[in-house]
Amino acid sequence: MLIDLRKVAPGDLPLDVFKEFIADSDYSPSMVAALCDHLVEGVDTKVAVKTHGLNATKFKVRLEKLIEEINRVGRINALLSIDQRKLDQVFELANALATEVKALRSIPQTDM
Repeated sequence: MLIDLRKVAPGDLPLDVFKEFIADSDYSPSMVAALCDHLVEGVDTKVAVKTHGLNATKFKVRLEKLIEEINRVGRINALLSIDQRKLDQVFELANALATEVKALRSIPQTDM
């Protein structure tokens, strides 16, 4: 599993990685669930807030703080890699491959 933590988009974060980032937080269970819905499942922020009965501003602040921490870890990880250029190429290739696989999966299968 390759994830570029320097730029995480909604739905990009695997559940186990999300759990590690949230492990020592003092967030309420509903805040954790809403953050998980957004970062792991890709649920729109407005839907996550409404579903879990949260204050939208408070959710946005927590989300921005968590994303900032995730990005920071990603930058640190990139600095620790042997060759940043090669790491960037790996992420580019992984993203291109994922796009191609998604496109292939969307092609209707015909019976032969």
